[in-house]
Amino acid sequence: MIVIPVCHCFDNRYVLPAAVSFYSMLKNANQKHHYALYVLHTDITRQNQKELQNIVAGFANASLEFIQMNGRFKELFNRTKSKNHYSKEMFYKFCPPSLFPQYDKILISDVDVVWDGDISTLFFEDISNEYLAGSKGMVKKGCWVEHYLEDSYKDFSTQDRKKLLVGAGLLLYNLAKMRADNLEQKFIEAADTYARRVKQPEQDILNCVCWPHIKIFPANALVCNYAYEYYPDAASASQDLYYKKEEILFALKSPIQLHYAGPQKPWTDIDCVKSERFFYYLMQTPFAQKFLTSLQKKISSRTKTILTVNLFHRTFTLNKLKEKK
Repeated sequence: MIVIPVCHCFDNRYVLPAAVSFYSMLKNANQKHHYALYVLHTDITRQNQKELQNIVAGFANASLEFIQMNGRFKELFNRTKSKNHYSKEMFYKFCPPSLFPQYDKILISDVDVVWDGDISTLFFEDISNEYLAGSKGMVKKGCWVEHYLEDSYKDFSTQDRKKLLVGAGLLLYNLAKMRADNLEQKFIEAADTYARRVKQPEQDILNCVCWPHIKIFPANALVCNYAYEYYPDAASASQDLYYKKEEILFALKSPIQLHYAGPQKPWTDIDCVKSERFFYYLMQTPFAQKFLTSLQKKISSRTKTILTVNLFHRTFTLNKLKEKK
């Protein structure tokens, strides 16, 4: 049985989405392989670790290990100018080459995602000549993403902007090649040197240090939820900056990973784009009750009642479907 390692870097605030990410990943993964999940963290409580362990334990072909990073990169994070909604844990993505000497390759994934496809297909991408592989991301001509990139990186040289090839939400590392060329140290040094300049901190550093040895995943590897707003029909799918119309349409129909990119997340903004996929998987985990309980403190009694009825209706429907199977 082939072991597929998958590394995550998040803090205690992201335990609930991590539960959904882990469950949906393992639910849709090829059962012929073993999935070794790792979490690099500083503050995830023992109780939350136990609850995440229980979810992964429901799959015979998976394991989960927590690696305590003891607040590493706190000072670097404090010096970093552009933080947005990030945390210091993003810099833990620099560390897999030394943390996992037993592997030649490893997948790195954020947890503000749901998996609707088989993660193993990405692990088997050939990156023997590259440092990493990642997703370019769909960008419709004239959309806010294009304007954001143009405005945020206007002080970058043309050459530097060419290096920003992939997002950091889903990556495949060639650990063997990274170790051979001492990339981990180069990541850390570059992050320290450009702490006041980078816009998407770990993403910018990974791209600039690894360039040009970067492979682009297929468009359906990672689809950001906002893409469904920009491509409501076949005609609009021909307006992407990077991908062909056929690639866009296939990706929207068959995403391997759906990424809730940006500050809006379904567990805080329940009506954000494609939130129904998140809730579909959430209702199959023990964290569903936690989420419903938390709503009592956030929304009005009337809204709470309507939402609770809808969510429990989904739970009832899912249970009936399982019984039929």
